[in-house]
Amino acid sequence: MSLFSPEVYRENQCNFLDSVIPELKENSVNLNTYDVIDDLISFLELPSDPILIPSEDIFHLLLTISSRSASCNWSADSSKPKHGLVETQEQKLASRQSEQLLHNSTLSDRCIHILKKYKHLVYAGNEDAYNVLQPTINHLVTKESSRQRSSSVRTVFKAVEQPLTPTKRGKRSVKRRRHDESIVEESSDMVVITDSEEEEEEEEDGEGNESKDPEYNPSQVDSFGSNSYTDSCKNSSQTNDKLTEPWAGLRVFDEPLLKDQFRLTNGRFGVWDLVNWTFYCAGLSTKYYYKKESNCHTIYKAQSSTLLFIFDIIEYNLVNTLQDIFKEKDPYATLFKTPSDKNKFASLQVEDNSNILLSRLLKSLGYLQSQWYDRVVEFVFNGLARLPPCPRACYQHESILVRRELKKNSRDVPKEEKVHCDTDNMDSMCLRFKICAIVYYWSLVFDKRVFSGKSFGRNSLAQLNALELIKFVCEKFKRVDYQYIVEFYYSSYTVSVIPFKYKQLFLMGLSTELLKTLTSSPESIKFESHNLDSVVSWIDDPSIYAQLTEDESCNSFEEFYQSWMKLSFVLEWILTSTLADLQDVGNSIYKDTMFYDKLEHADRLRATAFVDYLHSVSESKETSNFKFELSDNSVTFVKENRMTWEPFTSILSNYT
Repeated sequence: MSLFSPEVYRENQCNFLDSVIPELKENSVNLNTYDVIDDLISFLELPSDPILIPSEDIFHLLLTISSRSASCNWSADSSKPKHGLVETQEQKLASRQSEQLLHNSTLSDRCIHILKKYKHLVYAGNEDAYNVLQPTINHLVTKESSRQRSSSVRTVFKAVEQPLTPTKRGKRSVKRRRHDESIVEESSDMVVITDSEEEEEEEEDGEGNESKDPEYNPSQVDSFGSNSYTDSCKNSSQTNDKLTEPWAGLRVFDEPLLKDQFRLTNGRFGVWDLVNWTFYCAGLSTKYYYKKESNCHTIYKAQSSTLLFIFDIIEYNLVNTLQDIFKEKDPYATLFKTPSDKNKFASLQVEDNSNILLSRLLKSLGYLQSQWYDRVVEFVFNGLARLPPCPRACYQHESILVRRELKKNSRDVPKEEKVHCDTDNMDSMCLRFKICAIVYYWSLVFDKRVFSGKSFGRNSLAQLNALELIKFVCEKFKRVDYQYIVEFYYSSYTVSVIPFKYKQLFLMGLSTELLKTLTSSPESIKFESHNLDSVVSWIDDPSIYAQLTEDESCNSFEEFYQSWMKLSFVLEWILTSTLADLQDVGNSIYKDTMFYDKLEHADRLRATAFVDYLHSVSESKETSNFKFELSDNSVTFVKENRMTWEPFTSILSNYT
């Protein structure tokens, strides 16, 4: 029998873990030596029974360390922890050597391993772990302007928010987007982002823009709205004469905790901005530093692992809270079958529920719900096509390191045009899918079979239903390489709390929308997951391929090829999904030889359509009416190397 009540035991446990770093509760403390941080990490790495549950403060520290790549873990001067951020090469080298001596893995990797341990506890139903992690993540996703802060707290942070030197803000042109956005004042709760794909189209209309990808603009504001800091760090021999005022709380290698990064920027940098920054680094690493050592790669790895943990907890919270609200293990299955008048307040229970972390996170995008999904998709799919201007970084150290690489690549580093399977962009598709799947699962409560009507005068049915999200993703996929789409789809098989059938429902809706876009098909197209005859009939329809092969608007063969491979993959995926569904319910209708014969004919039809197209574009442009032509050698190469789709009969054979 325990000597303490669970509450007392829990409090003593947290106090004990907090005591590993005595400075945790103090102000103006800078953890800038590896030995202090290693003490905490080493202690948490030790096995314990029962497992020790840290406090929120410890989790915030772990999240901060996990989000910092090894290249960012340098300090201005370990003997002057309250001074500025001017580093020397000697100090950076010493820090890296110190880390190697202390442990084979980086501090970030070790913290991620610890965080995963507690995530598994949460997934296993450990309420103590969840009751600490839920408010920890809640602090990150809640927009600063919605938090209640006393005047004393604002006073404490006032000195920290001031730039080290006066800042000259360069004029920056802002392109008008489809929502007619304008530049927003700092006091506004709107988030302004760049539609990189639309900018790409505008830039391509001009001349001499190839060298501007990605853009390095010296007048851009860095992660804290000041370029003076970046300039001050260019001279490694600069001394630490400029002192900063004392700060509140803890710093790690001269910089605030992750939660304080969001607070110090007055809501101008949050989780969505971190998503945008992380995928920008993935795109920069993929395009310019493939298989090369780079800071943008290490920053991406650290931040993406941290974001994956954050969204793992957000996902668990969403599924768990929906089950609590509707008292059902599968609430949507019940809501879809229940008459709509009985679901009168279902959507409001989700949209306005402060316990749902995702609801809070979506509201941080601004008041206009019509822009939420657009902004989510822009953030989530950043870095896959042409890179936009460098966004705001999370940490100042990151800004210094990445901007140096960004400035260098325009002179010394050739672009990598080919899509490889081992790039950061390809690796990132799992996280991109997870975020989209979580938002999609949340959006199902606004399905017309569930939705109760307008909430506070805002038509959430039109703005927040799942189809709107799918349309934005589909629009983005028009410009994304088909290989990324393939990886995005197969990321649905990674383990998650969201039931697999809802991830498949998301992809089925996305596939249907993609087919409409690629083939200019009528809006009435629908694929029923168990209707194999309907799916096979579409696959065996010559007109679906003719929509692409007879399209004379393509500017290059690569443009046509991308659309063709997207069409082929979507048809293959729909067939695979339908067969898997039939197999799961014990329906063996697919074993009928009629389906094999139709799919065999579809294989020949697809190959013939593609080869005929090659012959057409090998003729002169005047004869073919296409905007380009291929040489005979190019046609031979394509036939031998690029007809790489999977036969439909091969897919069927996996189930017979």
